[in-house]
Amino acid sequence: FGITGFREAINDGLTGNFFDSRFDRASLNLTGRFNNNFITGIQVSGISTKIQTYSIYNSGVSIGVIYFTNNIYIGLLFQNVISIDSKKENSLPYKIELNTDYTLKEKFTFGLSLFKEKNNIPDFNIGARYRIIPALTISAGYVNESKQITGGFSIKYKMMILDYCISYHQELNLTYKVTLSFNYE
Repeated sequence: FGITGFREAINDGLTGNFFDSRFDRASLNLTGRFNNNFITGIQVSGISTKIQTYSIYNSGVSIGVIYFTNNIYIGLLFQNVISIDSKKENSLPYKIELNTDYTLKEKFTFGLSLFKEKNNIPDFNIGARYRIIPALTISAGYVNESKQITGGFSIKYKMMILDYCISYHQELNLTYKVTLSFNYE
């Protein structure tokens, strides 16, 4: 995954100029089910950031656990519990996150995420999903920290899931996120 061409900004806002930049991220996720109601997982990520002539390479390890029943999910995530960076000055921020989802009539899911990142105040995100058919889900949400409204969809085909999300950021305008996942069971 890569993003290129960031817009230049000063304290008063965006200047309208673009500068050479790139952001790439790759992650490997491993999960395991320990009984009928618990899943644990680990994620190893590598991140490369280049802004004009400045480059940095980070890697991080995150761990999490999910408890679920038929219609309730509760998750706890410890993000970047191990963080290594190439410059020894910009490690990835440690974050703890508590998530919950409630599914109504197997089609509607409502979610809430409470989180605390190192050196920041606690914050939240909310969202909802609607499963149109088993292979297609639409979603909408709100990111409190950046005051973003988001929307997206997921397409599931056999062991592959394609997620697409679009949001409007007050400084970055439209931003997109695409995730391709494979589920091996």
